[in-house]
Amino acid sequence: MLPWLVRCRSRLLALENQAIFRAIALAVVFLAFAIRLYRLGAVGIEYDEAFSIRTAAGSLQQILFTVATYEPHPPLYYSFLHVWYPIAGATEFALRFPTVAANIVTIVFLIKIADLLEWREAGLIGAFLLALNPYQVWYAQEARMYTPVACFGAGAVYGALRILRRGNRRDLAIHVIFAILALYSHYYAIFLVVFLNLQAGAWMLMDQGARRRVWRWLEAQAVTAACYIPWLAYANRISLYYTRPPVNLSDMAGIAAEALRDFSVGTSLPVSLAVPCSLVFLAVLIIGIWAAWRPPGRGQSWRGLMAAAGYLLHAPFLGAVVSIVRSMYQPRYFLVGAPAFFLVLGLGLARLRRWSRPAGAAVGALVIASQLASLAGYFTDPRYDKSEVARAIMEVGKHALPGDAVILAGWSQKDEFWYYHDLRGVEPAPGYVLPLSGPHGWSLTLPEIDQIMRQHRGAWLLTYSVLEVDGRHLIETYLARNYYQVIARPVINNYLFYYTAAPPTAPHVVRLEDACNGEVMLEDFEYHTVAARAGEVLPLALRWRALARTPRDYVVSWRLQDSEGHVVLQRDSPPASGFAPTSSWQPGQEVVDRYGMLLPAYLPPGRYTLEIVVFDRASGAVCTFEHGGQPVPGTALSLAEITVLDGPPAPAIDGPRPAHPLDLTLGSLGLVGYDLDPGPYHPGDQVALRLYWRVLHPIPGDVTVTTRLIDEQGKVLDGLTEPLGSAAFPTSRWQSGRTLATYVDLPIPARSPSGTYQIALELNGGGIASHRIDIDPPVTVVGRPHDFTVPTVPHPLRATFGGAIDLLGYGIQPEATGTLAPGGQIELTLFWRAVTVIDEDYKVFTHLVGPDGKIYGQDDAVPLDGEAPTTSWIPGEVVRDRYTLSIPPSAPAGRYTLTIGFYEPLSGRRLPLVGRHADSLAIASLKVVG
Repeated sequence: MLPWLVRCRSRLLALENQAIFRAIALAVVFLAFAIRLYRLGAVGIEYDEAFSIRTAAGSLQQILFTVATYEPHPPLYYSFLHVWYPIAGATEFALRFPTVAANIVTIVFLIKIADLLEWREAGLIGAFLLALNPYQVWYAQEARMYTPVACFGAGAVYGALRILRRGNRRDLAIHVIFAILALYSHYYAIFLVVFLNLQAGAWMLMDQGARRRVWRWLEAQAVTAACYIPWLAYANRISLYYTRPPVNLSDMAGIAAEALRDFSVGTSLPVSLAVPCSLVFLAVLIIGIWAAWRPPGRGQSWRGLMAAAGYLLHAPFLGAVVSIVRSMYQPRYFLVGAPAFFLVLGLGLARLRRWSRPAGAAVGALVIASQLASLAGYFTDPRYDKSEVARAIMEVGKHALPGDAVILAGWSQKDEFWYYHDLRGVEPAPGYVLPLSGPHGWSLTLPEIDQIMRQHRGAWLLTYSVLEVDGRHLIETYLARNYYQVIARPVINNYLFYYTAAPPTAPHVVRLEDACNGEVMLEDFEYHTVAARAGEVLPLALRWRALARTPRDYVVSWRLQDSEGHVVLQRDSPPASGFAPTSSWQPGQEVVDRYGMLLPAYLPPGRYTLEIVVFDRASGAVCTFEHGGQPVPGTALSLAEITVLDGPPAPAIDGPRPAHPLDLTLGSLGLVGYDLDPGPYHPGDQVALRLYWRVLHPIPGDVTVTTRLIDEQGKVLDGLTEPLGSAAFPTSRWQSGRTLATYVDLPIPARSPSGTYQIALELNGGGIASHRIDIDPPVTVVGRPHDFTVPTVPHPLRATFGGAIDLLGYGIQPEATGTLAPGGQIELTLFWRAVTVIDEDYKVFTHLVGPDGKIYGQDDAVPLDGEAPTTSWIPGEVVRDRYTLSIPPSAPAGRYTLTIGFYEPLSGRRLPLVGRHADSLAIASLKVVG
């Protein structure tokens, strides 16, 4: 009775262990499946995938011709896609699902191979790591043959092990079928078949039982060879003589190291982290190979060593040997042996756990954490997005208008464009691949650009492979210098451009002759019209002339302001879109800087001011213009008055892009989003809020908007009620279907303490029910202390600017009684007192005027280096304001005057001195000696 009970207990335990094993294996499979389905269709088709799909779209005869002549991969995967996508569809999800399925089956085969080799624990660990591995996820979510060949190879290995153990007909069929599928998927499967034959030969020599199955094994190889050798004979041109740049041993070592890094943590970790992590993986692999050779409680296991090391290393080793003659060495080709990589990792971690549970747990946690970190980067970090071109093409598809064209600067974009334009129909504009091929391709390319621009309304430029075909950026340079760049938008790691041509009429020319810092002269401004509908493009141009060599690269900030001073449009662009940097200009050289200003469709009709601000790219210092030797007031140079005409907007290539999108319906209006800078702000600043409205129905009356600033305790600090639309275009005139932008300027009270403040809106009138809208995020305000004590002033002086600001005096170092040398500095402290509430933000100017009347030193700033704008001053408050003026080394000897005052930055308007016919005050005279 007792032996029977013991046997029953053993069977029950075995069944229980088997159930646990299957449950864990099933959980790993489902985890892998879930990870690979995540965002499967959200990532655009990349170049290799597009090539696969376009090849598969041809006839079977065309597929065979392609893979036998210039495509270095066998025909199975393309033939499968040829049948698959007409049935399943051509979406990204449908095209990639088969590779997801293949990767899941690979995990199943890995577990089964480990079970055959009596490495169950290692198999489960390895399957779990393969499920998390970002490189496996990458290729599982790619419509290419690399994941299928790994799957078929694992099936061939599983069948081979079964033949060597038992050798029945079913095992033979499994091995032969999967070996043939692998061979017809990728040429690296040949190396797998070589490895399996070497392994079988060694097993048969060492194992008498396996020797009895030699004929069964030879039968399997004969069937495999009979099915594959005819293909090699047919495709001998590509399979034997495919040429790529040769790789030497050092190149191969680098590729092998890259493969170790990719197989370990993928491509989404910085190299500084990926390299040490991959070395940890390498150490675990070495321990795993040791564990395969010396299993616990046994002697040496040559079969385990051959199975683990051979399956792991056959692809990189034999690939390196063959690549000496036929270059074919890439990390992704090694995926045929990827299951062994994770199986050996599992062996290594299992052995570490037996040696030391804490060490095994620590290393296992590091391995898993590094894979998870890289996997997160793969899914979320745009720097590792593999579908840049697809994103750009789809972006064009959203915004292109009838009559537009797409210029593809590089042949590698052609197949992706074909996929979205011809197969999917989401890209409406026709495409042109440049440069043209042939011996005279470049001489014909630039005239071809002119022909494209004549035939089309505008052209979108994609430059994602431009360095391969146009390393000197000739296409971009030609477009920038001869046409008008309207859009330069980043898409992941690159840019998408849109160019348009000018009308055939002659432009209007406005003579300017304004000099910037004495280095470049803005000679004239060209335009074709100053009246247009919202949504239209205004071709504009500036003509510059270099006065002297300059080390600075200037940038032109184009700005469009409404009548209330809101900057409704701004784009910063270096001359000729960056292809004519000012640091490269020679004295006397003329440069035409063209710019296409897209009037946003959300602009209400009205008059706007077009102006430019020129600044140094490196320092941000704004250029000081002079006209006829006299300083031009302010920092902005006004060019023209632009009129946005009333009526429906023109079809626009771009729509509103609110920083905070919304979908809120308020009667006849919908709030679709807003733009808000969360700060930090200072007391006296104004919070500028831009609101985007969609007109759903005609509005029966005028709508008002009340904006409130609410502190952390819920107290309303300030409120403002004003019409939602302008006086010239009230809401009662808004047309259905339009999207319009309005602005709210909410002042921060001067006494506001530091903290976060909520902005709340409330609409009233026009048939709209009152509704509070909280604007997120809250704005941050950084308060400052206010001092009302009049200090001892080194040099007392009385003057009042604009009836609002008293000058109490100044302090100066070195003292004005001494002498100064060229190259020295003046430290100036000004003592101000607020007389009343100040409604404008003024800048202080401090000028050191030489004996010849020119300004030799200058320091203009918002008081306290921007920390105390004049709108934050409280009546009676005293402000100690410090400035530093540098005397240039070239300053001539003589008597200099130190002059101060206030001006409004946008207009340049100065505050007048009360009781004097002046807008500046000379406070000191200084002597400069040579």
